Amino acid sequence: MADLLIRDIGPDIKRALQDRAKQNGSSQQVEARAALQRGLGINEKPWWLRLREAAVEAGGFELELPSRQPAREIDTSDWGPR
Repeated sequence: MADLLIRDIGPDIKRALQDRAKQNGSSQQVEARAALQRGLGINEKPWWLRLREAAVEAGGFELELPSRQPAREIDTSDWGPR
């Protein structure tokens, strides 16, 4: 991954970043990266996590389980030592 240095950040922005990091129990770096991703419309979460969050937000859903057959019997009588 590449590094990015941002200079001349105003004290209000710096304080807001510190407050958000403290509130979320994360670092300023994590919060700054998340803010950039949100601002640019980039979602780096895997598709299955986004789908799960959407399902929770929608109140969940039910899936019909397929019918299953019992396991077949296997004749193991002649599997003795050779």
